[in-house]
Amino acid sequence: MKVFSRFSVFSCLALLIFSSVGVLAQSNKAENGFLEVTNQEIREMPVRLDGQWEFYWDTLLYPDQFSILEKPDFVYVPFPSTWSSLKNQVPGISSMGYATYRLVIQLDTVPGLMALKIPDFYSSYTMWVNGNPFAKNGQVGVSRKESEPQWLPQTIPFVANNPEIEIILQISNFDHLRGGPAEPIFFGLAQDLLNAREASQNLTYALFGSFILTGLFLFGLYFYGKGEKASLYFSLFCLIHSYRIVGAEDYALHHLVPNLPWWLTIKLEYISLFMSVGFFWLFTQNLFTKFVNRKLSVIVFYICLGFSIITILTPPYIFAYLVIPNILLLVGSTIYGGIVLTRAFFSNLTGLFHLSIAYSSLFFILFYSAGDNQEFWHANSFLVLVAYLIFLLFIAIHLSSRFAHSLRKAVKQADAANQAKSSFLAAMSHEIRTPMNGVIGLSNLLSKTSLSPEQRDYVNLIQVSGKNLLSIINDILDFSKIEANRMELDIKEFRLSEMVEQTVNMVKKTALDKGLSFEIYLAEDLPYIVSGDIIRIRQVIINLLDNAIKFTNIGGIKLNVRLESFKDNIAQISFTVNDTGIGIDPKRLEILFQPFTQASISIAREFGGTGLGLAISKQLIDLMDGKLHAESELNEGSSFTFTLPLRVIQHSKNEEFQPRTEETNTDKNLSKKYPIQILVVEDHPINRVFVQSLLSKHGYKIILANNGLEAVEKVKKHAIDLILMDIRMPVMDGLTATKEILKMTSEGFQPIIVAMTADAIQSEKEKCIAAGMQDYITKPILEGVIENCIKKWAPQIVHHRNAIK
Repeated sequence: MKVFSRFSVFSCLALLIFSSVGVLAQSNKAENGFLEVTNQEIREMPVRLDGQWEFYWDTLLYPDQFSILEKPDFVYVPFPSTWSSLKNQVPGISSMGYATYRLVIQLDTVPGLMALKIPDFYSSYTMWVNGNPFAKNGQVGVSRKESEPQWLPQTIPFVANNPEIEIILQISNFDHLRGGPAEPIFFGLAQDLLNAREASQNLTYALFGSFILTGLFLFGLYFYGKGEKASLYFSLFCLIHSYRIVGAEDYALHHLVPNLPWWLTIKLEYISLFMSVGFFWLFTQNLFTKFVNRKLSVIVFYICLGFSIITILTPPYIFAYLVIPNILLLVGSTIYGGIVLTRAFFSNLTGLFHLSIAYSSLFFILFYSAGDNQEFWHANSFLVLVAYLIFLLFIAIHLSSRFAHSLRKAVKQADAANQAKSSFLAAMSHEIRTPMNGVIGLSNLLSKTSLSPEQRDYVNLIQVSGKNLLSIINDILDFSKIEANRMELDIKEFRLSEMVEQTVNMVKKTALDKGLSFEIYLAEDLPYIVSGDIIRIRQVIINLLDNAIKFTNIGGIKLNVRLESFKDNIAQISFTVNDTGIGIDPKRLEILFQPFTQASISIAREFGGTGLGLAISKQLIDLMDGKLHAESELNEGSSFTFTLPLRVIQHSKNEEFQPRTEETNTDKNLSKKYPIQILVVEDHPINRVFVQSLLSKHGYKIILANNGLEAVEKVKKHAIDLILMDIRMPVMDGLTATKEILKMTSEGFQPIIVAMTADAIQSEKEKCIAAGMQDYITKPILEGVIENCIKKWAPQIVHHRNAIK
């Protein structure tokens, strides 16, 4: 398939070349300043006014001077030809000076409306036709001071009322290395030449636009493509080379802006020539890194840059000498590029098919244009446009595919980074929550024993410290969930005022212990029952109240809850927390809701904290379609307000309502009601003691295992109904043990396996369920969680056991 694709590329290219190359049509040429042309020849195609013209060096003659019998000495020279090529024919001629040309055209009939297509000459000219001023380009003079160069190709119609047409042409050059005519004049029907000029300009503008659009597209691709330098270099090549399209050859730009200074346009023309080569070398090196020497490409680039600097600093008759070394550089680059493409052709380089077509089109353009310059054939402008468009298209396709590849690679790296972060959070969650389970659980059990007042204070401090640490862990995990778009809302119906009062009671004691006043205002028109995520709303309120209490030493805290608006059964409820604390610099408010940010370093040192509370609150409120903003002044307190849209279920207390609540039955004789065999698999000794203590309070005698392998052996020896399985354990982890247990037990006799782990992130829960576990509880395990777990699964276990009997 690859061989066929490569063969197709070069077959199409060869067909394109040979089908487009036409041999120059042979036409009459002027002899001794005289050219005979028939009307039939003119109608078939425009005639090139080539051949021998009268030539008067160092002389500017006017039409009336040719009627004088004694004319200055002249010679017949080939036209077109630059003056430097006439040194063997005209003594004393140089590239700088002035001269006059004369040609007489003899027609067989009076043709009518005709036109002359006149190229730019080096470097200014004036033309007369049949003694009348006809065309002018710049100012002809006998010195640099009197001359003014200009390059503007022209197609000018005129009415030929006489079968004999006399053309007198004055040319002067004092500013360029070359002087005289380098391109032919065309004579033909006015409509034909004008149509050809319009078509040529349209193709030029189309090609110019293609280069500009491709350059801008790839320039944008560079900034969004992780710094893909190949895109940057090719975009710069396109943008710079676009000037050569419109500012050289037919000089279409000069038609649009005819008063452009000649010195500026010629410098831009040469700079675009040099830098196009330089940037294309850098582009090629970035494409073919294995085949193009980087040092060589940099050297070529700096050579082209040096040429451009010389062009900027010197006049045209100096920097024009750089054309020859640049041509040699271009020829060498073409040969080197062919070698590189051939070497890459036999490699497995990605995207070689596109590059082969693009570079082959470029080589064709160079070859085709060189043949046209040497007059081996006439270049077809439309064909050149098509070749250029193929070149731009396939380079753009290749660079776009590289951009897409880099995006896919970036996505994979991001996924890998997220996976690493998730693994890290899971590991840290496990490592921190596992000992926290023992600290909080055992301190809770200890608080229910007989303690002295001093011991009870110590136990309370342990519990507070443990809860604070657990709060930090929960903040980090919540932030991770929000970042990963995994935070889901749990919408429930609840009593709004009751929720606010319960939430306030959680933090009010802390404020009172600090000597602060605490006020709460609930507007009378608040709806009675609303639906929303009560846990997340409570979390935001607690975050704001905790911050207010933390940063307030004198004064008090106020919480205002108001109904802002009500429409379509949606109430906009605002919650405002005001404090008289240290306040915040208004300039710092805009960064206050960014993660891991506090108002200042000194505040972080004095008050501590992760800086995640407000960031999480902001994102939770955004998730609930609400808004949060803050107002504050230094040493004058702060005000935080968030507004949430809550659906109203009941406006007043008149209707009976029972919101859904979690079951909190604390049955002390649970083992008698549900006599099941429980296996606890836990490697941490403190956690084993804690779980065993919790279950023993309900009358259960449990079986213990230190790791997954022991758990498998215990299941082989005992009829286990319920397994509380830790996940991260030595010897054999919980996931592997679960799979082994399910594999070795028949489907009707498989125990209920509940993950009991510190991995509190969603991805870990999904892994547990995928391994075959039925449920998932998170450490640290609070009192009542295992009791609820037993109540959830024990009825199913007992019912299944009775059904088997």
